[in-house]
Amino acid sequence: MPESVTYSVAEVDREVWKRQQLVSATTIGPSGTEFDCDASGGSFIVTLPPAGSSTRVLFFKKIDSSANTITIDADGSETIDGSTTAVLSTQWDAATIVSNGSQWLLL
Repeated sequence: MPESVTYSVAEVDREVWKRQQLVSATTIGPSGTEFDCDASGGSFIVTLPPAGSSTRVLFFKKIDSSANTITIDADGSETIDGSTTAVLSTQWDAATIVSNGSQWLLL
């Protein structure tokens, strides 16, 4: 049975909502919530922080129409819904990802 993760309104309210545009490989740091990914210059990888260090909900959207992909990579051996990566391949593909403390989950 899947694990249940509960976030209080207070936790969400403390989050600093920060929107960033990504155009090349990056590792997600302690700030940022929404990421507009533009792969028109080439495919790239976005590496998530360790699942145990984050209670953020992260939003990713591919905003360009190129055939290039955005690969979202879990930290180390962590997974995203049981896989080590999630891929955004067409314009407007999106992923909403949250940590359960040991892995990342797609919502």
